[in-house]
Amino acid sequence: GTATLNETSKKFEWTINNTELITKDYFKKGDNNFEIIVTDNIGNENSVEKVIYNNTPVINITSTGIPENAPKFIKDRKEYSYIKESFEVSGTVSIEGILKDVKYKDSNKQNATDVTLNNGKFTIPAITDFTDYHQPITRTITATSVYGLSASQEINFVYDNVAPRFGITKVLDETVNWAMNNSDSTYSVTTAKQKYGTKNKKFEITGNVSDGWNQAQIADCQSGAKFYYYLEKTEPSISNGKYVIDDNWHQVSVSKDIWKEALNFEDETKYADKSEWKLYFVAVDNVGNVSEISKNPNAKVTITIDNTSPTVGNPNVDVYN
Repeated sequence: GTATLNETSKKFEWTINNTELITKDYFKKGDNNFEIIVTDNIGNENSVEKVIYNNTPVINITSTGIPENAPKFIKDRKEYSYIKESFEVSGTVSIEGILKDVKYKDSNKQNATDVTLNNGKFTIPAITDFTDYHQPITRTITATSVYGLSASQEINFVYDNVAPRFGITKVLDETVNWAMNNSDSTYSVTTAKQKYGTKNKKFEITGNVSDGWNQAQIADCQSGAKFYYYLEKTEPSISNGKYVIDDNWHQVSVSKDIWKEALNFEDETKYADKSEWKLYFVAVDNVGNVSEISKNPNAKVTITIDNTSPTVGNPNVDVYN
């Protein structure tokens, strides 16, 4: 018989029950009409046609699990999203033709991982081990046809689960050294005096704040750090070793990693003489990580209101002529 590829004018002479290998290089991109013509010794013919679809797959990512408002940064002309929690990736793959496989590969991994399709849909499971993900990562999802045409989609992210840290540098007129440590060790409070009295005047306190996350050499805290204080007689709610921020917390402005707040105790009805108040602090980076109490022992300052003037007894005065 004779096999003919119409578009490329390639012909193969076959004998009955023979097999011929036609490689993908013979097919052009798009639709290819493949015709087999069988001819006997006296010229009678019969034929069968088949359309070979050689098209590029289409990948549609429907969900990345990364919040739309996640903070971002640019590195090597790519936009990366900060994440602090694991996420799944869902989507679909379609093709007019035959699909060979779908794989995904993270840039910090050597090998790609197969993706299973269910009626054209796929879900890439959440990451369970973030050991190698504290750096900019590009996840590439690739679908390939049996003829070698492929399509890819990228997701760029970096994992940041490191809570910010802060220090207190000045209380009223006293310079203190309640240090901010950028390592993972506990703060060392070299000045243990955390109890101050105030007499109906503004209580000024100043400090600094840093994300403390340097695995990717990207200071994401510069424009995203938030700092809060809580002034009450009772301790705020705690969850998983961190203060729970609610409407009782007040935001403090941060400028170039420096924060400052002036509290007003002039309301003697509320701030009675000898009453004791607790001033708590918490820092939140732009991903939403909250400072840990155990790594910020200077997170609480006790303030005792002192409105009582000292008494002066009757002095003994001798008068000399």
